[in-house]
Amino acid sequence: MSEATAAIRIRAETSSADPHSMRFVLDRDVQDGALASFPDASAAQGAPLAKALFAIPGVKMVDVSGAVVSVVKTDDSNWGDLKRPVADALRHSLAHSSAPLGQGDLAKTGRREIPSRSRGS
Repeated sequence: MSEATAAIRIRAETSSADPHSMRFVLDRDVQDGALASFPDASAAQGAPLAKALFAIPGVKMVDVSGAVVSVVKTDDSNWGDLKRPVADALRHSLAHSSAPLGQGDLAKTGRREIPSRSRGS
């Protein structure tokens, strides 16, 4: 699994609308199309990926939608210092967890699941 994970490509995209936000686009879903929001570190309980990201000084909020991980940084941090640790945390979490966003009832962890839109709706 780690060999395949090491090959995961991650593209960082800045936001022109919000300089505190950056999207990390992976070449595959984080966890089978799952969507989750982690407004702060306390919401990361039971979610290895979110816990790893919040362990990085300067990470304020995390949202995951399929293959896109959006990270919001604190005012006093800069992306030059954060991009590499965020990418490393993404790779490590995907290599070492079959459920990087956690398992079970999302409501109990403070995260919310967003239903996917079906085609033709």
